[in-house]
This record gives sequence, structure tokens and C-alpha cells, in this order.
Amino acid sequence: MFVKNENERIIQIVMLDNEEKLLEAIKNYFSVRKIRILVTNKSDTAWVEIEKNLPDCLVIDIVMPNNEGYNFIKKLKKNKNFQHIPFILLTAKGLTEDRILGYKLGCSAYISKPFDPEELESIIKNIVVKNDIFLESLLENYLLVKEIKNNLLIN
Repeated sequence: MFVKNENERIIQIVMLDNEEKLLEAIKNYFSVRKIRILVTNKSDTAWVEIEKNLPDCLVIDIVMPNNEGYNFIKKLKKNKNFQHIPFILLTAKGLTEDRILGYKLGCSAYISKPFDPEELESIIKNIVVKNDIFLESLLENYLLVKEIKNNLLIN
């Protein structure tokens, strides 16, 4: 069963960014919070982590060599098992046209660098709590339909 309070469970995040110092700083920041974060500068590593441990949210830098950030999002969107995972774009590209592209790609939030880690944490928690509420509602509706169906079959 899903929980309504983010403090009752550990949130799992995968962060893909090519800035090593930023990844280390974010990892240290979240290490004292109830957020488990895997940080990597390789999209292959991020993908393996997603396959092993379905994360609650992704944080992706779109300004990476070889369009790795954009390509990762495209791969994510093509995979039916993972296309539902909410993602946040964290990038140095802060122009309005860049943000519009990010939202057209389906991001849940767009954060320009430099940023405050507390803001990132708040956005992550907000996304995860809303997603949990949605999934819990979906499950409750499924169980209700199943119960109605069973009652109709019995009568």
C-alpha cells in the first residue's frame, strides 16, 4: 500500500548529470535525509539502476556530451515499464524556449543551475507525494471495481 506521508518511507531517486562535484554535493546533501539517491554521470549506469530498483523520480541534466540527457529521456519515454517515472530537468539552460522544450518532453519540473538543494528536495517530495496519492487512488478504484464485479457474479 502506498503512503500519503513522505516521511514514512525512503524516497528513491536516480540523478544523471555530468558534473562530478555537483553529484558529490547532492549525494552528501541527501545522505542525511530520507532520500536514497544514486548519482551518476553515465546514462547506462542510470538505466541499470532503474531496471534494478524502480525509482520514485529521476533528476536529469539535459546538457551532457552527445545529447546523453535528451537521449536518456527519449529511451525512457519509449519503454512502457518506465515511461511513467516522473523526471526533473536540472540544467544550465534556463531560457524560456529551453523550459518549454523540457515540459514538452514531459518533465515534472525544470530547475536552472545554479540552484538551492532544498528547492530540489521540496520539488522531489512534492512530486513523489502526489504520485503516491494518485497511485493509491488508482489502486482503491481497481479494488472497488473488482469488488463490484465479484458481487455481480455472486448475485
